[in-house]
Order: sequence, then structure tokens, then C-alpha cells
Amino acid sequence: LSSAEVQARRSRFGSNAIPEEPGKPCWQLVLAQFDDLLVKILLGAASVSFCLALSETDTRERWHAMVEPLVIVTILILNAMVG
Repeated sequence: LSSAEVQARRSRFGSNAIPEEPGKPCWQLVLAQFDDLLVKILLGAASVSFCLALSETDTRERWHAMVEPLVIVTILILNAMVG
């Protein structure tokens, strides 16, 4: 095809390209990582563990009991960032 014919066909039919779909925002991608049954179960377990840790009367025992829910939540956040 000559350049003139290419220009004529482009003006008549448009460029030969597939239109790009808009991408999802980053926050939606991260939030989608938490839409899994196992992740929801782990969030529930962390919540229960956190509530039980708050019910400890001894301050030292309370801090030891806080480790488990903090580790679970940290792993879930890291999983969402990597995934």
C-alpha cells in the first residue's frame, strides 16, 4: 500500500488497534486479595484471638497473647501485597 492509501484507509476505517480496557486501581487489587474463604477464616481467627488477648488481666500475659493475632494479620497483609 502506498502512504496516501494508508492515510485514506486510516481516516475511513480508523487505526488497526484493539482499544485498551481501563485497569483496576491498586486499592481494588489489594482488596481483591482478601476475597478468599481461607483469608476470611484467618481474619476471623485473628479477631477472636485479639479479643481473647484483650481479656487477659495480666499485662505481661496480654502482650504475649497479642503476638498470635499480630502475626496472622501481618502475614495476611504481606500476602495481599505480594499477591
